[in-house]
Amino acid sequence: MSKSVLVIDTPGSCMGCNFFICDGDTNMDCCMARETVRPVDLEKYDKPEWCPLKPLPEKNTTENDMADYQCGMVDGRNQCIDDIAGGKSDD
Repeated sequence: MSKSVLVIDTPGSCMGCNFFICDGDTNMDCCMARETVRPVDLEKYDKPEWCPLKPLPEKNTTENDMADYQCGMVDGRNQCIDDIAGGKSDD
């Protein structure tokens, strides 16, 4: 099976997440970003450890003592991160 990547701004808490669902009938807050729905504790305002949203990796920098092929690998990795992010990303 092929894989896909969904790029969204990472929220600071479940409350700001696109996958957060508040069911008014059952008064249950939950995360729909997993195979099984997980209950969410809104008393905690930070992202839970089990959250499946992963940040993009940091870009690498080239060093003066790198060989040309190593610099090319770093450039390729950074270009891949830019492509995933939808353009130049200096974050």
